[in-house]
Amino acid sequence: MRVVVWVLPMIAPLLWLWALVENPAADAELTWKHEHSHLLLMLAASLLSLGLALKIVVEARRRNDARLFFVAVSFLLAAGFLGLHGLTTPGALVDRPGAGFVVAVPVGLALAALPALAATWELSAERSRRVVDAAWGVLAVVAVVFVGWGVVSVLLIAPLDQPVLVEEHRGALAWLALPTAAAYLAAAARLYVRYRDRPSPVLLSILSSFVISAEAALALLIGRNWQASWWTWHVLLLAAFLLVTYAAFVEAEREGSTDELFVSAGLEETIAAIQRDHASALDELVAAIEAGRAESIDKMAAGMAQRFGLSARQVQLLAQAADALGAERAQQRRLASVVAAGNESTVARGEAALLRAVAAHVTEGFAPDRVELCVDPAAPPPSGADVVTEPLTVQGSRAGFVALRRRADHGEGPDGEWPRDRDQAVLRALATQLSVSLENGRLYGQVQRLFSQYLSPDVATTLLSDPDSAGLGGEIREITVMFGDLAGFTSFSERTAPERVVEMLNTYFGAGVPAILEQGGTVSNFIGDAIMATFGAPVRQRDHARRGVQAALEFLDATAAVSRAHPDWPVFRVGVNSGPALIGNVGGEAVRAYTAIGDTVNLAARLEAASSPGQVVIGARTHELVGRAVAVTALDPLTVKGKAEPVAAFLVDGMARRTDRGTTF
Repeated sequence: MRVVVWVLPMIAPLLWLWALVENPAADAELTWKHEHSHLLLMLAASLLSLGLALKIVVEARRRNDARLFFVAVSFLLAAGFLGLHGLTTPGALVDRPGAGFVVAVPVGLALAALPALAATWELSAERSRRVVDAAWGVLAVVAVVFVGWGVVSVLLIAPLDQPVLVEEHRGALAWLALPTAAAYLAAAARLYVRYRDRPSPVLLSILSSFVISAEAALALLIGRNWQASWWTWHVLLLAAFLLVTYAAFVEAEREGSTDELFVSAGLEETIAAIQRDHASALDELVAAIEAGRAESIDKMAAGMAQRFGLSARQVQLLAQAADALGAERAQQRRLASVVAAGNESTVARGEAALLRAVAAHVTEGFAPDRVELCVDPAAPPPSGADVVTEPLTVQGSRAGFVALRRRADHGEGPDGEWPRDRDQAVLRALATQLSVSLENGRLYGQVQRLFSQYLSPDVATTLLSDPDSAGLGGEIREITVMFGDLAGFTSFSERTAPERVVEMLNTYFGAGVPAILEQGGTVSNFIGDAIMATFGAPVRQRDHARRGVQAALEFLDATAAVSRAHPDWPVFRVGVNSGPALIGNVGGEAVRAYTAIGDTVNLAARLEAASSPGQVVIGARTHELVGRAVAVTALDPLTVKGKAEPVAAFLVDGMARRTDRGTTF
């Protein structure tokens, strides 16, 4: 519908001209010869176009926008030659007609069509700057042309001293008018594509003025001096500039500023720069409002008024918009922190770690207001006009509270009032998420403590964070296996009461197992008096062999301290071996265990059986992996069950120690 509303006025002049061409008598009957009226009409059109040109030049210079500059030059050329046409009106300022009276407008429109078409080009920022830098030179050349043409026309100096009859030169005029009309129409079509993507009244008025100028160029072909067809193109040109002037006036009234009336016709980079400029200024104002810096807000508002040419009412509206935007952004940050707090509950971790992670999100999301999180069910929640609270519940029981303490100068509602109901709703959502997170964290802690009594911490953590890892099966991986048992345990257990045997084992394992865990080992099995641990699984460790030997020595040291207090107790011996093994979950759907299976494990058990109490014996692959990090004594090759050939074995003397002088033991 809008297109129809625009097209009808645009084609009306063409229909009028066609009617005059078809009825020359009517054209002649509407003859009106009034020289001074013609002079005033042309001067009015010229001054309108000149005013528009100068205003657009100012904007082009400020923005380094070549497209705006080309529009300005187009209007300036049209203004100048319309004025020259008016000044040479026979019977007004000159006594007789000259050629300048007839050719000024066709020449002016032809020249003006070129920058009009150039105004549709999209130039780079660098080329645009170069064009605008040459602005004063271009304007000076145009001014010289106007002055020279005016002197020759008004003083009737050759070659513009003789009258020209349009009827005798209509063919030559067509060669000038038709390309002019085509150029204007091409420029209007390209501007319409831009208008469709980014509508603007001023941009529409400029492309409409180009269409009207094209129609005026066609009217020149059929115009007969002082007849209706001749007056038609005068009215068209005046209407073109009146249309742009009116659109600029409406835009200035709507925006309350005249600083950027024509930027919609500028380069894409100009529009993008203005949008970035406005967004940056608005962000600064929003930040000042969010931070509650009253002095900064006033200074920014005043600076923006001067920077963008804003009226007092516009500054007030901008401040209100920034206030509303700041409130919206604050609300979005708070809701995002609530979501982030909820996401934390999906990560397997204990209560303390969970609360630290949640507190980080909430502190940032609710700033500058302060959120207080309390997990003491007996603690009373705070009260006051600047506080809202919500309870935390775990399994239906009160577990604490969460409170939002409002900063005194941080009002976001109308007249600076605190929108308590809105913040209460957000806090309620946060409390719900925190309650779930708190319950999950406590449940995780309980399960982890229970699992850790039976499994190594690594296995327990893996199972809790990834339950699918408990599936049956496994993978082949190179690991280090440590076996330890008590030499003489059978005879000791035969002569000792069962409860004393259990006490001995618990004491030994209570002292020795931490040494394994500190080296990152996983205790796979307790088999009577024996213990089996793996290194490099389930957590991958590049130095699993060194860790295994270190853990074995520290295990013997810890259990040796126990045996010294109980001389009648048997003493541990340890074997360590490295190599490929199948590691994973073994068993059935009802019961399963995380363990390692393979020749590497069997050989570790044989090495342990071959060692003496208080000793660590390692295999060849372990010795190869630890290298000079461990001091060893080579033993005679061992003949072990299941091996056709004897296997190499090494007695560990100790771990290497780095000093400034090298490696010592």
